[in-house]
Amino acid sequence: MPGYIYKFTDPGKLIDSNIDYDAIFLGITFKNMDGIEIAHLLRTNGYIGKIIFVSSQINYGVASYEVKAFNFVKKPVNKEKIFSILHEVREGKRREYKYLDTPNGEVKIDLNKVLYADIQKRNLCCHLENEVLNSKTLKTSFENYIGTLVYHPDFVFIPPSLIINLNQIKIMNKDNLTFRNGEVLYFPKKGYEEINRRWKNPFR
Repeated sequence: MPGYIYKFTDPGKLIDSNIDYDAIFLGITFKNMDGIEIAHLLRTNGYIGKIIFVSSQINYGVASYEVKAFNFVKKPVNKEKIFSILHEVREGKRREYKYLDTPNGEVKIDLNKVLYADIQKRNLCCHLENEVLNSKTLKTSFENYIGTLVYHPDFVFIPPSLIINLNQIKIMNKDNLTFRNGEVLYFPKKGYEEINRRWKNPFR
């Protein structure tokens, strides 16, 4: 699977880069802040990907859990360990799930199979490759209900109540798109630029 690697020596440039990395490998010691502080800022900015700390200072291991670190690797690091972590990251990305609270109980949904989700009569409607699932009546906003999915690199959120799986889009037009299964979705024209920009971004 092709990928892209970025190297930063300035923590500020990493924090301001606005790229949805699958994983970030972080050291601990920097001039103006430590790796834990950098991770806190990344999480505050909405980053939900994997953070892996790499350091000989194992006393930071406990603190790393505060920022939901995926792993902590003690130096010196060997190539096999890094490849093993990258394999876990890739496999985890393939197996992401959400739970939808339906009238018949909670349903486990494979995010890879989601086309889009919207609101119909106060219910969240999750459109999958082969079916549509409806939630119970929402008691909160659409955005609150889908939670961190708003920041997911493979999805684009169009306020107030539409979220689209970018990986399922086959054809893009000014006011509609066609998914890989042939289903057509018409969306608000104001959402075109954001959907198109994110869809064409190879670094998402």
